[in-house]
Amino acid sequence: MRVWAVLTTALAAVCAGQSFSSLQQLGKADRDGVAQLELEQFMAHVVPETKDYAVVVQLTALSPQYKCDTCHAIDKSLRAVSRGWRRQRASRRIAFATLDVDNGEELFRKMGIDKIPRLMIFPAGRGDEAMADASPREMKLGAKNSHPAGMASRLSELFGTEIQADEPIDYMRYIIGVVGVLAAAFVARMAWRRVSSSVVGRNVWAVVSITFVLVMTSGLMWNRINAPPFM
Repeated sequence: MRVWAVLTTALAAVCAGQSFSSLQQLGKADRDGVAQLELEQFMAHVVPETKDYAVVVQLTALSPQYKCDTCHAIDKSLRAVSRGWRRQRASRRIAFATLDVDNGEELFRKMGIDKIPRLMIFPAGRGDEAMADASPREMKLGAKNSHPAGMASRLSELFGTEIQADEPIDYMRYIIGVVGVLAAAFVARMAWRRVSSSVVGRNVWAVVSITFVLVMTSGLMWNRINAPPFM
């Protein structure tokens, strides 16, 4: 509970001025609609439980100096969810934002955050979209909800509304698949040529044909068909 105690203490100084439109303006400056927050903006527009909108925030470290591959993977997924939500043009007031360690290092330290990335949900505390429990909560990131579709599905459950991810078409994946199929077909054809030339040659077929004729015209086959009694 140390995290929320720190946030609650800081709330008293910034409870005024929270604004969904401010977050929207910050989101418009980003190509995917994810608001890039400074610490003051985070405290003013995200933390207060009296706001009438919800915010999904990733606490992350995207600078190359941190070499956080997981941070970039979660950022990519969050951006896909943000794009999908923006295209849905839903009436529900949900914003997506990022607080990077470069902007919130002091807060991270006070909150005792030693592992990132983290995905935090700050629900609406009043209005039609208010939740019974407006306290912040963390959405655990695992293999199931770290990719765009899984993250969108989990957020849909939390907010009780459908949220879709806008995943760009991975053309490289299809190209690799087509190349793989063509390569397999080429190898199969070359193998068939080698097999057919040695196994299915004219001499082999001639031997098979003669053997078949001899078997069918032999006394053995007649005995098989007529089953004569033993003498």
